Formats: sequence, structure tokens, C-alpha cells
Amino acid sequence: MADCDPRWSQARFGGFELDRTSGVLKKLGLRVKLQEQPFQILTLLLDRRGEIVTRDELRQKLWPDGTHVDFEHSLNAAVAKIRQALNDAAGTPRFIETMARRGYRLVGPVELVGPHTSAHPHTAPSPDGPTGLPTDAAAAEVSVSIPVHSRRPVTLWVVAAFLSLCASVVIGTWDRSASALKTGTVPVPLTSYTGSESMPAFSPDGSQVAFVWDGPEENNADIYVKVVGTGEPLRLTSDPARDDAPAWSPDGRWIAFVRRTAAHFQGDVYVVPALGGVERRVRETVFSGQYAGPTLAWTGDSKWLAVRDDGAPVPGLYLISLETGESRLLLERPAEDGIDRGAAFSPDGGQLAFTRSGRLHVVDLDGLKPKGRPRPLTREAGATIRSQAWNPDQKYIVFQRHTSAGTGALWRVRADGSEDPLPIPNTGHSAFVPAVSRGGRLVYAEVTYDANIWRLPLDGPGVSGGPPARLISSSRFDGSMALSADGRHVAFTSTRSGTEQIWVADSDGSRPTQLTNYHEGFAGSPRWSPDGSLIAYDTVLNDRFDICIVPAGGGSPTRMTNTGKNKLPTWSADGKFIYFSSERDGRFDVWKKPLSGGQEIRVTRNGGIGGRESPDGKFFSYFSAEDGRLWVLPLRDNVPDESQKHLVTDGASLLAFDISKTGIYYGVFVSFGAVGDRTDPPSRSLYFYDFATGVTRKITTLSKPLSIGLSASRDESFLLFSQLDRNGSDLMLMEGVQ
Repeated sequence: MADCDPRWSQARFGGFELDRTSGVLKKLGLRVKLQEQPFQILTLLLDRRGEIVTRDELRQKLWPDGTHVDFEHSLNAAVAKIRQALNDAAGTPRFIETMARRGYRLVGPVELVGPHTSAHPHTAPSPDGPTGLPTDAAAAEVSVSIPVHSRRPVTLWVVAAFLSLCASVVIGTWDRSASALKTGTVPVPLTSYTGSESMPAFSPDGSQVAFVWDGPEENNADIYVKVVGTGEPLRLTSDPARDDAPAWSPDGRWIAFVRRTAAHFQGDVYVVPALGGVERRVRETVFSGQYAGPTLAWTGDSKWLAVRDDGAPVPGLYLISLETGESRLLLERPAEDGIDRGAAFSPDGGQLAFTRSGRLHVVDLDGLKPKGRPRPLTREAGATIRSQAWNPDQKYIVFQRHTSAGTGALWRVRADGSEDPLPIPNTGHSAFVPAVSRGGRLVYAEVTYDANIWRLPLDGPGVSGGPPARLISSSRFDGSMALSADGRHVAFTSTRSGTEQIWVADSDGSRPTQLTNYHEGFAGSPRWSPDGSLIAYDTVLNDRFDICIVPAGGGSPTRMTNTGKNKLPTWSADGKFIYFSSERDGRFDVWKKPLSGGQEIRVTRNGGIGGRESPDGKFFSYFSAEDGRLWVLPLRDNVPDESQKHLVTDGASLLAFDISKTGIYYGVFVSFGAVGDRTDPPSRSLYFYDFATGVTRKITTLSKPLSIGLSASRDESFLLFSQLDRNGSDLMLMEGVQ
């Protein structure tokens, strides 16, 4: 068992603070009674946070040889006392997770304080330190770890304060961030129900919160209202469809929400009395993509409701009169600027905040009309806001910065753009959908997104050979995987180090090793070269979306792209070209570039994404960028023959498919944790399209939702996929955000 970590003396997590020196556990400053042995176990779990501490390791540490005790009973009792002190539950753990017949694991964000330092996250140093990109990308800070095959992965456990540290390194504002963003408190749970609570919205006086909850049976999402503090929530809606995005009117009378239809990316806008009563339909809305989500925001006089409608003849943000039903375009969405999301009116009604192509913008208003052009406040993509985003004095805007699957952080930025964004302390890296009250309260959803890689045996192409088995797992996201051509290794994307990075493991899941370590960005979508010597992947770094390659054994990466927004690399069968999807001229198309250098070559010309060659170089497949249809066509002299294009399906997921010599493996629905509804539950099945027969057949149905990633072995003896094994969210409350 690893020795204790000497670099911290205090640990803060979920409203609790543990002082290992004094042996004291506190909650919100009040001492919580915990006996010596349970305290030692909790300290050991904090030392090994995120890792499994086996029962045998605990026995050796606490009850060494020669100690006569009923070990099983004593350990179970000690863990039960820890859970009682933390108000935790074995069935729905927030802190202590039981690993059946193995041991225990501490999950969730932890903030550490060293013996002689201020609050900081525990960060394992990179074994090699920073490594520079080639000259054309020298500004990018990246550390690439050379894999050292050991039984323990080289991990980088990064939690909330890491974001603050990154901000200080990049813009030199550590002192300013400490003073400007001081909250004087730590978040505490507002809800801790079974299932998922999300999308919070404050009442005008900040005493109540409306939110979405999938209910005690975890089978349908409805709108609830809860008083801040104790008490049971009031259920406002009960329709079988998913109700989403509640927004409380400033006069306190109404709560608006969207009832999603079977299409998932459209729905109907309703209003319901805040105290409960008869719902009233306002209009239909269509939002950009299945996962972008709807937008609702009230004007200050509660007479108009801003609704984003991307299905209108002129896509944009519309104002709807609650009295007359009049519809008025407030802000058009320029086609060349990508997707708009969110909307938040400033408290005085003079400004509107929203995100465009993942960047936070503000536009001045003259009454209910825009005045001037929108001004960007953030440079990097990934920002999301809700209707209640402004702090009380409207100097700051709170937003969510999404980095990868299951990973999000809360930041805020000055509305006048005079300062760079800064992270909000103590909110962790699993924080989503924030809302701010007029009195300075902050509420947000703390999300658990635990996706793991599973192995399904095959009895020939597209035929299940038995039940799947878990292969690679952590308490975070593991997915977006690719098998090497020889089947001996798997590259995958994981957030176990705090942000989305590339890892490599043996094909049996052993010896996972971190390959990339971008300090101010993240990496994903790894793909092996046919000879196994290189791995291509996509990056988001310094506001750039590029394709990079790195030696599979570790080393300095090389950036392959310089133009456009690029993602999803794959290799040609002969290893001479890299395919990738690039957004240029306002839409995505598939391009390829010689590995040896030279001009990029456009492959699709009518909108394409996710292009891949079959391993034998006979077929090429891609998705239509506009409607998501999956196509396959033969390759003639290494060029796709569009005249022989054949539709595979219009229901496959871009995020979970792979092409083999004999056909295409795919899933239909990839879950990001959103709750479906009773009327149209999402598919959990895997399918196979056979090149020889042109017939599609179901391979198997999974026990839980599919996550990101699917990879077939070259001999088609097994299939890897990512499954969302544990998902949920609770609402957290923080006071004094000024």
C-alpha cells in the first residue's frame, strides 16, 4: 500500500474539511464526531482519491499481523461510521464508493491544502515535464508522458483549484483572482435525491429554486420547486415527455419550461403558475442539435419570453408576448458564425449575454432591440450560460466552461470585457448549468459521469459471442477508444487526470498510461496508424482545433493542420494519409493530408464528417454534416466513388461507430447523462451493417446507455464500447457570490 501523501494537511470536499494533523473533521465549520479508526480510513482514502483501496490493504494498515480482531465486521462498521458522518449512502455514494469484494474508493472533487501553502489541488508532476510542439505551434504548452509500463497508471488528479492555477500561469492574475472572486464559503448540497437534479433557476427573491428531476424512480424528467433549506420539493409537471430548462419570471408568477418531443431536439414552450396549476402552451421551438438544449429567458417586466428557435425561416432568438402571442426576432443567428446557445438579460435590461460558437458574447439593447454588434468576452470555445447568469451588480457574468464528457467548471468574466475570465473557487470540475440570484446566491448541478470501456466477444462479424465484460474503468469518463492493428493495445480518452487526455493500455485493460498532458487544453479521438507506431488525435488548445500525431511510445507531438476547425482524425489503410473533419466555409467536410506533408485534399464536397477507410482500403464511410445520415461507398484508386454511394442508416451516432473489412458497427444513441422520457426511451442496442448482404442486424442490447466510442478488432473477434455505468447530479448551493 502506498504511503500517505505528505503534501497535504487539510482536505475539503462537499462542504467537509478534514485536518489530518489535529484529527478533526468539520462540516461548515462545525466539528463532526468521527472515531480514530474511521478517521484513519477516510484519510487513507483521501491519500488515494480516485483509486481503489483494497480491504486487504486497509487490514494491513489498521490491523497489522498479530492483531486479534473480527476484521470484516470491524472494517464494515468503520466504513458505516464514515458514511454516517458524511451523510453518505452505499447505494448512491457521493463520497465513498464500495467496489464489490475488492475495497473502497473515494470519488468526487477534493481540494487540498499543504502544510505551508494556501489551498491547492493535489497534482502529480508529469514524469517528463513540459515538451514543446514543433515551431509552428511553439506557443502551445503541452507535456507528453513517455509510457512507463507499471501496474499503477501515471495519473494527474486535478480538481477545482487546478483551473485557478492555470489561469494564474497564463495571465498572471493569481493575486487578483484570490481577491476578486472570494466567496467566503464552500458549496453545500441543496438536493441529494435519487437520480439526477439539474437545470436550476432561482425565484426572484432567491428563496426557492425550480429544477428538473427525473424522480424517485429515475424514469422521467419533470419540473419541481424547492425552498432553499429543508423541506420536500413541489412537483409542478407530470407529463410522460421530458420537461426541461425552467425559467422563473421576474414577477414570480410563472415558470416557463420546454417539453421535449420525440425528436429530442425540438419541443413546445409552456408556462405554469409557480405555485402549481394549469399549464399553458406558448409555441414550438427547435434548438440546434440533440444536445445543445433549449433556451428560455424572461425580460425584466415579465411580459416577453425569449425563445431560441433554430427551425424558424430566420434562425435566431425570438421574443414571444405572453399576452398576445406576438413573435418578434430579437437576434438573428448568422449562418457563418455557427450555433448560438443560451440567453440572459442583465438586471437593468440594457444588455443580453449569450454564447456563439462556444464563446460568450454580450450585446447592448435599446429597449427590445439590439444596439451595435455583439462583443466576445471569451476567446476559448466551450462556454455555456443560462438565463440567470449575471451577478447582482451586473459587473460579472457567470458561465459554465465545458471541456469534455462529464467535465465542466464554473467561471466568471467582467461584462465590460476589461479582464480575462477567472474560475470560481471551490466549485470543482464537475459543475454545470449555474444560476445566480439577485442576492448573490449561486446554485449549480454537480454531475457524476462515470463511463467505462467494455469488451464484447464476437462469434464472427456482427454476431455476439456472449455477455460483455468491463475492461477499463475509473470514476470518470473513459471512452473514445481505438484498438491497434495488432490488437495488443488500446488508446482511449479519459478525464481521470482532470481533463480530457489520451491514454494507452494493453488490450486486456492493464497498465494504463497517460500519453498527453495539455495544461491549457485537451485531447481526444485517438487513432492508431496501421503499423502501430503513431497515434493521431484532435486537440483544443489556445482557441485552435487541430489534428496532431505523436509517437505511440511517447514523445513530442506534431501538429498536422493549420486552417479551420479540425477534429476526428483517421488513417488511410496504407498509412500514407490522415483523414479529418474540418469546418471551413461554414460547414464540415472530410479532408485528408499526406503524412509526409503537402497540400490538404478535400474528400467530400456536400457536407461530410467522420470519414473512415475500411482496414483493407476497399470502402469509405462518412456522415452527412447536415442530416447525420451514414453512407458507405467503394474506393477507386484511393478516391471515394460518389456514384456508388449507399445509405447505411439515418440513425447511427457519429460518436459510436467503426468500420471493418466486412461491415460497419454502430450505436444509435450516445448518452451524455440527459434523462429521456417514458414515451420514447433511447436505444441501447449495437448494430452491424454487412457489406456482403447490405443487411443490418442487431448485435446486442446493452444494460445501460452507450457512451462515446466503439472499436472493432481487426479479426472481428471482439468489440470495445463505452458504457455510461453511473450517472447522476445533485444541486449545490453557494452563498455570497458578489
